[in-house]
Amino acid sequence: MQNNDIEKKQITGNHRIVITGSVQSGKSSLAWELMEKFQALSISMAGFIAKGLWQDNQRCGFNLIDLRTGIVTPLAQRNPPEPSPLPGKIPYTFFKQGIDAGCNALLPEYCKKAKVIMVDELGPMELQGKGWAPCITPLMTLDNAIHIWIVRKALVSSICRLWPFKTNDVIHANDQDALEKLLALCHTILP
Repeated sequence: MQNNDIEKKQITGNHRIVITGSVQSGKSSLAWELMEKFQALSISMAGFIAKGLWQDNQRCGFNLIDLRTGIVTPLAQRNPPEPSPLPGKIPYTFFKQGIDAGCNALLPEYCKKAKVIMVDELGPMELQGKGWAPCITPLMTLDNAIHIWIVRKALVSSICRLWPFKTNDVIHANDQDALEKLLALCHTILP
């Protein structure tokens, strides 16, 4: 399907759950726990989780884990500290192989049979049309899955306006019983 064909169709997705919080608040960890629950229940998934890498109690990078295949690909590495970093500058260098793996994991032909499509994470780059942004619109026509997106708290409204869904639920990573709330929201796909 060509991009202009997608634009002609209704691109409003069916159900999106946003896992949110501040930087390093446990958003991806919560998504990981949810993914493990889905795996245990044999629920089909697509998309990816960006697993944080740590060294000396500091995040030093990310690996991208394709939820359909389980393949792990290096995604990003922290840049050396700068004396005067520019405001809004992303402190990581992203690897082409990681970006390619993420885009591949979000291809509609790989996501169309999944019950869950996870994207970890959508942020400032996507609001600028970069990063995973080109991959999102084609997924909007897939209404058979629950989309689970990880988004920083300050960007939730902007991301939700950019890509509208019929149903939106927001779970804060530091909410008490956040995993149970997520599972309750996903009840339609649970056996």
